[in-house]
Amino acid sequence: MALEGANSSFNDNKGIGRAIRLIAVTGGFVLVVIAALTVVSVIGRYTIGEPIIGDYEIVEFGVSIAVFAFFPYTHATNNNIVASFFTTGLPKKVNTVIDAVQNIMFLGIVCLLAYTAFLGGIDKFNNNEISMFLSMRIWWLHAFGVAGLTVLGWVTLWKIIKWREV
Repeated sequence: MALEGANSSFNDNKGIGRAIRLIAVTGGFVLVVIAALTVVSVIGRYTIGEPIIGDYEIVEFGVSIAVFAFFPYTHATNNNIVASFFTTGLPKKVNTVIDAVQNIMFLGIVCLLAYTAFLGGIDKFNNNEISMFLSMRIWWLHAFGVAGLTVLGWVTLWKIIKWREV
Protein backbone atom coordinates (compact mmCIF):
# COMPACT_ATOMS: atom_id res chain seq x y z
CA MET A 1 0.00 0.00 0.00
CA ALA A 2 1.50 3.31 -1.07
CA LEU A 3 1.50 6.47 0.97
CA GLU A 4 -1.28 8.40 -0.73
CA GLY A 5 -0.23 11.92 -1.69
CA ALA A 6 3.40 11.25 -0.82
CA ASN A 7 6.24 11.87 -3.16
CA SER A 8 7.67 8.81 -4.84
CA SER A 9 10.73 8.60 -2.59
CA PHE A 10 8.59 7.45 0.38
CA ASN A 11 6.84 4.84 -1.72
CA ASP A 12 10.12 3.61 -3.23
CA ASN A 13 11.69 3.21 0.21
CA LYS A 14 9.33 0.67 1.70
CA GLY A 15 11.05 0.65 5.10
CA ILE A 16 10.38 4.33 5.74
CA GLY A 17 6.85 4.13 4.35
CA ARG A 18 6.03 1.08 6.46
CA ALA A 19 7.48 2.61 9.62
CA ILE A 20 5.50 5.83 9.13
CA ARG A 21 2.27 3.94 8.50
CA LEU A 22 2.83 1.65 11.49
CA ILE A 23 3.41 4.62 13.78
CA ALA A 24 0.25 6.35 12.48
CA VAL A 25 -1.85 3.18 12.82
CA THR A 26 -0.58 2.81 16.39
CA GLY A 27 -1.71 6.40 17.07
CA GLY A 28 -5.12 5.53 15.59
CA PHE A 29 -5.37 2.48 17.83
CA VAL A 30 -4.58 4.65 20.86
CA LEU A 31 -7.40 7.02 19.87
CA VAL A 32 -9.87 4.14 19.51
CA VAL A 33 -8.95 2.88 22.99
CA ILE A 34 -9.37 6.41 24.37
CA ALA A 35 -12.77 6.74 22.72
CA ALA A 36 -13.89 3.41 24.22
CA LEU A 37 -12.58 4.42 27.64
CA THR A 38 -14.44 7.73 27.42
CA VAL A 39 -17.70 5.97 26.54
CA VAL A 40 -17.31 3.54 29.43
CA SER A 41 -16.44 6.37 31.82
CA VAL A 42 -19.44 8.49 30.78
CA ILE A 43 -21.81 5.52 31.04
CA GLY A 44 -20.39 4.72 34.47
CA ARG A 45 -20.71 8.34 35.58
CA TYR A 46 -24.40 8.58 34.64
CA THR A 47 -25.59 5.06 35.47
CA ILE A 48 -23.79 4.08 38.67
CA GLY A 49 -22.26 7.42 39.59
CA GLU A 50 -18.67 6.17 39.21
CA PRO A 51 -16.51 7.29 36.30
CA ILE A 52 -13.15 5.74 35.53
CA ILE A 53 -10.69 7.38 37.91
CA GLY A 54 -8.22 9.52 35.99
CA ASP A 55 -10.12 9.36 32.72
CA TYR A 56 -9.20 12.95 31.90
CA GLU A 57 -5.52 12.19 32.41
CA ILE A 58 -5.69 9.05 30.31
CA VAL A 59 -7.38 10.97 27.48
CA GLU A 60 -4.80 13.75 27.74
CA PHE A 61 -1.90 11.29 27.64
CA GLY A 62 -3.38 9.22 24.85
CA VAL A 63 -4.20 12.16 22.62
CA SER A 64 -0.68 13.53 22.99
CA ILE A 65 0.76 10.15 21.99
CA ALA A 66 -1.61 9.93 19.01
CA VAL A 67 -0.82 13.44 17.78
CA PHE A 68 2.91 12.79 17.79
CA ALA A 69 2.26 9.48 16.02
CA PHE A 70 0.27 11.20 13.26
CA PHE A 71 2.70 14.06 12.53
CA PRO A 72 5.20 12.07 10.42
CA TYR A 73 2.47 10.45 8.32
CA THR A 74 0.63 13.68 7.61
CA HIS A 75 3.85 15.40 6.59
CA ALA A 76 5.01 12.46 4.45
CA THR A 77 1.68 12.40 2.63
CA ASN A 78 1.47 16.20 2.27
CA ASN A 79 -1.75 16.25 4.27
CA ASN A 80 -0.83 19.00 6.70
CA ILE A 81 -2.82 22.21 6.60
CA VAL A 82 -1.61 24.22 3.64
CA ALA A 83 -2.40 27.83 2.81
CA SER A 84 -2.00 27.64 -0.95
CA PHE A 85 -4.23 30.57 -1.85
CA PHE A 86 -1.31 32.64 -3.15
CA THR A 87 0.64 29.80 -4.74
CA THR A 88 -2.10 27.99 -6.63
CA GLY A 89 -1.42 29.77 -9.93
CA LEU A 90 2.36 29.59 -9.72
CA PRO A 91 4.36 27.21 -11.91
CA LYS A 92 5.14 23.77 -10.48
CA LYS A 93 8.88 24.55 -10.27
CA VAL A 94 8.23 27.64 -8.16
CA ASN A 95 5.92 25.70 -5.83
CA THR A 96 8.57 22.97 -5.54
CA VAL A 97 11.19 25.53 -4.47
CA ILE A 98 8.73 27.09 -2.01
CA ASP A 99 8.04 23.63 -0.56
CA ALA A 100 11.78 22.96 -0.23
CA VAL A 101 12.34 26.25 1.61
CA GLN A 102 9.32 25.54 3.81
CA ASN A 103 10.70 22.09 4.65
CA ILE A 104 14.08 23.57 5.60
CA MET A 105 12.39 26.06 7.94
CA PHE A 106 10.08 23.33 9.27
CA LEU A 107 13.05 21.06 10.01
CA GLY A 108 14.56 23.82 12.14
CA ILE A 109 11.31 24.23 14.04
CA VAL A 110 10.93 20.47 14.54
CA CYS A 111 14.51 20.21 15.85
CA LEU A 112 13.85 23.06 18.27
CA LEU A 113 10.62 21.44 19.47
CA ALA A 114 12.34 18.08 19.93
CA TYR A 115 15.15 19.73 21.88
CA THR A 116 12.77 21.59 24.19
CA ALA A 117 10.61 18.47 24.67
CA PHE A 118 13.78 16.56 25.57
CA LEU A 119 14.80 19.21 28.10
CA GLY A 120 11.28 19.24 29.52
CA GLY A 121 11.34 15.47 29.88
CA ILE A 122 14.67 15.60 31.68
CA ASP A 123 13.24 18.24 34.03
CA LYS A 124 10.12 16.16 34.72
CA PHE A 125 12.29 13.10 35.32
CA ASN A 126 14.66 14.88 37.70
CA ASN A 127 11.75 16.39 39.67
CA ASN A 128 9.78 13.11 39.76
CA GLU A 129 6.70 14.96 38.50
CA ILE A 130 3.58 12.82 38.49
CA SER A 131 -0.02 13.21 37.32
CA MET A 132 -2.65 14.30 39.81
CA PHE A 133 -5.09 11.37 39.88
CA LEU A 134 -3.16 8.35 38.63
CA SER A 135 0.27 9.33 39.95
CA MET A 136 1.80 8.43 36.59
CA ARG A 137 5.21 9.83 35.79
CA ILE A 138 5.02 12.66 33.26
CA TRP A 139 8.49 12.34 31.72
CA TRP A 140 7.56 9.37 29.52
CA LEU A 141 5.08 11.55 27.62
CA HIS A 142 8.00 13.76 26.67
CA ALA A 143 9.82 10.65 25.47
CA PHE A 144 6.91 9.89 23.10
CA GLY A 145 6.95 13.50 21.95
CA VAL A 146 10.68 13.47 21.29
CA ALA A 147 10.35 10.16 19.42
CA GLY A 148 7.49 11.49 17.26
CA LEU A 149 9.32 14.73 16.56
CA THR A 150 12.48 12.80 15.69
CA VAL A 151 10.60 10.73 13.11
CA LEU A 152 8.96 13.92 11.82
CA GLY A 153 12.41 15.50 11.49
CA TRP A 154 13.61 12.41 9.67
CA VAL A 155 10.68 12.64 7.24
CA THR A 156 11.28 16.36 6.72
CA LEU A 157 14.99 15.79 6.09
CA TRP A 158 14.12 13.05 3.61
CA LYS A 159 11.78 15.45 1.81
CA ILE A 160 14.54 18.08 1.68
CA ILE A 161 17.02 15.58 0.24
CA LYS A 162 14.51 14.33 -2.34
CA TRP A 163 12.85 17.72 -3.02
CA ARG A 164 13.37 17.58 -6.79
CA GLU A 165 11.43 14.31 -7.04
CA VAL A 166 8.16 15.84 -5.85
